[in-house]
Amino acid sequence: MNLNGTQQFSEALQVVIGRLNADLREATNKVEHLPASEWQSQHGRALLNREQELHTAWVVLHGMQTTQATSTAAAKAPTAWRAAQ
Repeated sequence: MNLNGTQQFSEALQVVIGRLNADLREATNKVEHLPASEWQSQHGRALLNREQELHTAWVVLHGMQTTQATSTAAAKAPTAWRAAQ
C-alpha cells in the first residue's frame, strides 16, 4: 500500500473507531443501568453480548490503528534509520 493509500486507510479507521466508541459507550451505559434481575433474561444477555462484541472489536481496531501508525512512521523515516531497526 502506498503512502496515500495508507493515509486513506488510517483516516477511514479513525472514523470507524469513532463510531465504534459511540456505540460502545451507549451499550455500556445500557448494561450499567440494567437491573441485576434482568441479567439472565434474553434482553439482558443480548445487551451483555453486544457490549462484549463492541469491546472486542474496539480492541482489535485500536490495535490495527496502533500498528498502522507505527508502520506509517517507519515508512516515512529516513532509510538509515530503518536500516538500524
